[in-house]
Amino acid sequence: MKLVKYLFYGFERLVVKLGKWKYIPNSKDKMIYISPHKYKGDDFKLPDGTIIKSGDMVIELHVDNLKTEKIDNDYKTLFKVFKNELKALKKASKNNKSFSNIKAFHGTTVLYPICKRQGFTIYNLDEGINTFLLKIWDNILRIVFRKNKLKRKTLRMPKDCWISKENLSDI
Repeated sequence: MKLVKYLFYGFERLVVKLGKWKYIPNSKDKMIYISPHKYKGDDFKLPDGTIIKSGDMVIELHVDNLKTEKIDNDYKTLFKVFKNELKALKKASKNNKSFSNIKAFHGTTVLYPICKRQGFTIYNLDEGINTFLLKIWDNILRIVFRKNKLKRKTLRMPKDCWISKENLSDI
């Protein structure tokens, strides 16, 4: 298991570097990376009325998997840390000029219950090979990086989580 973990550490660092992910500005926990990009997909409407169109600037959120191992990564602790990260994101989106044209924040994760409790809208992913591979990948990450080694009998399906910049301000 140590070799597997070592390989995942290296791969995680490579992905972060190649993706040019950055931590949320002024975050004290440094648990969530952000990756601004232009949305490429079908137009859709979030529950608050925000319409996301192809070409709109959005920010993808990524958990720093290397740090999840260093905390008590039970759902209660992850919820608290995620809430703190969202507060830092809210502050950055109000005070940081680089966030001025951002319409929404999103991520794909098996930790969607935590996102839902923080006001994110949860969407099922389309069935297909990409979703299948993402399901395997996310669940491997959960197994490799969690402290609590209790086994789940089923793999959790990752889901798409979205929140508008406006709704983030309400948190």
